Amino acid sequence: MDGKDAKRERVAAHAIDSRAASFNQLYELTMASDRPWMRPVAYGIGLFVLCILIIDLRRLRDVVLAMAPVLVGGVVTFGLMCWIDISFNPLTVIVVPLLVGLGVDDGIHVVHRLREHPDRPANEAAATVGTAIVLTTLTTSASFAVFGLADHVGMESMVLAMCLGLPICLLASIVLVPVLHTLLPGGGGPVPE
Repeated sequence: MDGKDAKRERVAAHAIDSRAASFNQLYELTMASDRPWMRPVAYGIGLFVLCILIIDLRRLRDVVLAMAPVLVGGVVTFGLMCWIDISFNPLTVIVVPLLVGLGVDDGIHVVHRLREHPDRPANEAAATVGTAIVLTTLTTSASFAVFGLADHVGMESMVLAMCLGLPICLLASIVLVPVLHTLLPGGGGPVPE
């Protein structure tokens, strides 16, 4: 399932018979590196999540806090994947919206808990929701890990992205969000109505 290999095979087949067609043409179209649709889709996902956060949280500071886990988690996850030379393919790209949604979800829970308990230290408030988001991260990661049993490079890279990304987003939620809450101006203030 490599777009470059599929193109090479298609060119070789067309050299023999210009009418030749195969399933590899689909692989070439979906696996090739030129995906002009990817950037608008990524921007659309980011804009949609940002709008939901603005509607829910109504404070720029809290939106930043909720987005921090997914931003850090995404950069670290895909940086690690590049570092250990894991290929990116359409299945890995499918993971991006999942990581965004689940990573932001953890951040939202922590931000809401910080709002519910403004009198408590940020680390204690985050710890009260920590068990729940740890369990959801573990169950979701375990569900994706099952796909790792398939002998398929695309599925394996998808599993690796999810099983790296979700715990990193979780750690950022329970460690980074309380720290940022304490450091950013306006922490612990009243929630606007």
